[in-house]
Order: sequence, then C-alpha cells, then structure tokens
Amino acid sequence: MKNISTLRTILVAALLWAGLPEARAFVLMGMPDTNEVAQFNYTSEFGAPKDVSHRGFKRFFRWNNPYFVYSFDASFVNYFGLEGMDAVNEAFTVVNDFFVNEDYDGVSELDLNKHGYAGNYNTTWVNTTAQNAQIIDIKSLVLGMLVDQLGLGNPHRWAFSITGQRTNQVGTQLIFETRLRNYDPITYQPTDVINDVKYSYRLVHDATNIAVSVPAFTVADMEEFTTDTGGNAWSSVAAITDAFYGN
Repeated sequence: MKNISTLRTILVAALLWAGLPEARAFVLMGMPDTNEVAQFNYTSEFGAPKDVSHRGFKRFFRWNNPYFVYSFDASFVNYFGLEGMDAVNEAFTVVNDFFVNEDYDGVSELDLNKHGYAGNYNTTWVNTTAQNAQIIDIKSLVLGMLVDQLGLGNPHRWAFSITGQRTNQVGTQLIFETRLRNYDPITYQPTDVINDVKYSYRLVHDATNIAVSVPAFTVADMEEFTTDTGGNAWSSVAAITDAFYGN
C-alpha cells in the first residue's frame, strides 16, 4: 500500500471535476471574494466557507456546469487496477444516479420531508476489516471528495469560522471575530446542530509568548467539539477526506 499522501496525489490527478447545481445544506464552500481576508486557517483547497447571505447580499458560490467529468490516468490504473476503477465509478454513481427514480430526478429535486430523508441523520457504516488493516476505502474517499467539490464543506471543520481579529478598546485583549456558517438543509438558517448533534467551539492556536498583552499568532482556528457520545457525532459525508487524512 502506498502512503496516504501519494494515494491522495494519485486520486486527485486521476479525477477531473466539474460541479452540480447549487445545494442547500451544511457548510457552503467557494472562492473568497474581495471582502474576505484569507488568514490563519480560513481557506482550503476547496475555497472558503461562505455565508448564504450577509447584510442582504447573497454570498454563496456554485458551479454552473451541471455534469461531473472524470477519467483515469495510467498511474491510477496500473496501481489500483479494475477494482479501483470500479470503486471510483460506484462513488460517482452515488452522486449522479442514486437519487433518480419515478418521484424525483437528482438531488436538486429531493424533498427531505416528502421523500423520507429528514430523520436520516447518520448514514455512516464503519468497515472494521479495512479499519483494522489500515486500508483506505477508495469509494468512500472519492465520495467525500465529490461532495467537497460540489461546494459542501466539512461542517466539523468550518461550522465556526474566524473571519477577522481586533483588539479591545484599550488594546490589551485580542478578539477573534467568529461566524457560524453551518446551515440547516430545511430552513436554510444558521445552526450549531450537525446531524442532530449540538456543537460548540474553542480556540486552538500556536501562540507561545502569552505573557504579552496581545500575543502573536501564525495559526489560530475555532475547533468544533461536542460532549455527545451518540452515534451521530462526527458523522458527515463532507468530512470523509479530513477523517482519512487527519486535517
């Protein structure tokens, strides 16, 4: 088995993406605009967490091409073979064809309440055989990457996002401006509940000289956490890639 970083390089090189229409659930990712300053861990390779609206302006980002296009390069085929190709094809089938039947055609026409998905908070299943052997499931990994490329970010990473910093009036404390950017898929309103689990956040940072009034940071982030020990905690398709790579 190749190391994780090599595997990711091969997968990214093997798959060419285009997006599907706008989706209205979880954290929406897109390219930062001129009003958004990239600082600390604010951005990722998928862009930055977006507001559905801010001060009356629509801020979300979407792809305009309604199709996924992908192919396999020689390095992927030579290493993973036909079974690896089948796993990738199955991941695309989940996105492209799974939500097609006589009632609705695609995710964009899916009604969570009408079609019986409103209570399905956790659809995960742990492959203990692969877990014990420390083997990465290509189908799951590709599915997570596809969801990310659709513009749905990992809510366990982006629900609470630092959007700026300032000092208090006397300049003795550093204040991080934090915004909730996780949205309910039914009401479209900001929520700190993800798959029926309530989350909060805490600051993680690399500041070492905390004796000064305003310490210097190069890394700072709002880390989501919960005390919930139920099966729904930390379950999200959009979080699969981060779960594999520990980001």
